[in-house]
Amino acid sequence: MTLEELDQLQEDTRRLARVDDRVGHHMAIAVIEIARQLVIMNGMLAGGARPAAKAAAAGKGKKK
Repeated sequence: MTLEELDQLQEDTRRLARVDDRVGHHMAIAVIEIARQLVIMNGMLAGGARPAAKAAAAGKGKKK
């Protein structure tokens, strides 16, 4: 998945109106965040990290 797809999936998961299992919901959000970080790290290791991806990764934790 691309970084943009993961961001969209994470936002969609956060907006779920009815969640029966709160622990599972939070776990899903955490797993998506780990996947995002791995995509960013893979991009850095491959030398293809874009400045926009770095800025998005740095600012993602501040926005809620």
